[in-house]
Amino acid sequence: MTASYIPNLVYEYNTACAAFLIKGRGGGGNSASTSASTGVRPTGVASGPASKSAWTSTSGSMIFGNGVYTMTCGWNVYSGFPYFIEFNQNASWVAGQGKDNTWIEPTASSMSASTISYYDGIPGLPNPGTNNLGYFRWDHANISNLTIHATPQQRYSHCVYMYQPNGLTHHDLRIKGVAGVNAYPPGECFSWNEYGATNTTFNNVEFDGTDDSGKRVASSILGINSSHGGMHMNDSYIHGSRWGYGVAFWHSQGLYTFTRTRFEDTLVPINLEGMSSSSIVFASCTFKNVLANPNKVHMRILCDLGTASITFIDPVFDSYSPYTGKIVVGVFSGKPYTSAQLAAGMIRVIQNGVDTSSATLQIISSWNNGTDGGTG
Repeated sequence: MTASYIPNLVYEYNTACAAFLIKGRGGGGNSASTSASTGVRPTGVASGPASKSAWTSTSGSMIFGNGVYTMTCGWNVYSGFPYFIEFNQNASWVAGQGKDNTWIEPTASSMSASTISYYDGIPGLPNPGTNNLGYFRWDHANISNLTIHATPQQRYSHCVYMYQPNGLTHHDLRIKGVAGVNAYPPGECFSWNEYGATNTTFNNVEFDGTDDSGKRVASSILGINSSHGGMHMNDSYIHGSRWGYGVAFWHSQGLYTFTRTRFEDTLVPINLEGMSSSSIVFASCTFKNVLANPNKVHMRILCDLGTASITFIDPVFDSYSPYTGKIVVGVFSGKPYTSAQLAAGMIRVIQNGVDTSSATLQIISSWNNGTDGGTG
């Protein structure tokens, strides 16, 4: 089964099989829309399964129709990590009818503060460590043509959590309104978390950190943790991070490419921690409206990069006084780096095929970012 939606097929939910099955060919025009997105929640409630048992089938695919699928399910633990909605862990393909036509969301306030007492994420309480809670788990599925919409809950959590995915492609998606918190580790309420991932591809995906009123509510939007096989993101849009980062890397290796991807309205667009033996390339990417204060940077380095290389190719970016016309990289206070070490080929800026790093790259040592970018 490919990762793309197959046009002109009609699907229906089969209760006995607890799965969506192909019913036959339709008269036409069932292909998912890839036109400009409106971001408006569809009207009406979709038919289909809402119970936990229905979502745990062993079928290889799950196809959603038009409308909003609202689900309330209990907590589950899979591979040591708790998550809220127990989707089919064996599904290889999850698709809707377009991100403006198919929305999936948890029932508001159904993630109670008392559900799992030994995990963090309760508003108003100190964060004791890394947040392990998550809404959704689809570890092995290629996901396309739908919106995953976060709703107000009594706990903070990740939204989509992918544990050791391998070679998946996700396209024409929106992840919207995942509320974060200013906590340590900073901003670990990811809109999408790749953990132990290998060679994931994102095409035309919007990570929208704003709520339904347009206010910024997200912390770090995309988390890449303990991954070893690289990742590729094309023609995508990451925005609305009040508390954390557009993309937060942690102890991962491999080739990571971002092509024609926009980073806008984030506290800091990129955060790097422990990325030894990795290569990260930003090709024709846009970096706009960095929210960190007092020093605005396009990238933050928190801990050892080892032999990592970072390359900006033909970037489009806002520049900030006093570093007009420069990509600015901030090194977290107390880390053993100097400007000379970082500028010696580890980070480069290429413009029109020419290495312009000496003129367009600025390293700020002993830098700390602000903690709150505001709601906007």
